[in-house]
Amino acid sequence: SDVVPFVEITAPGNGLSTNVAAVDVAVHFRAGANPGDKPGKPTGNVSEVALLLDGVEIAARVNNPSTTS
Repeated sequence: SDVVPFVEITAPGNGLSTNVAAVDVAVHFRAGANPGDKPGKPTGNVSEVALLLDGVEIAARVNNPSTTS
């Protein structure tokens, strides 16, 4: 089956309201072929993580191919 990437923002939490010019963002990511895959058992790779604001890319990180989660 297809390898599906999963990415979630882990910090800051939902609902953060701020007017600072920059916010550090932490993400968790993995790619798996099976919905039941455990986070520690990725079967694929997330090659790039892009942070969007209103549909516009504001930051991106390219991951090394050996980085699976």
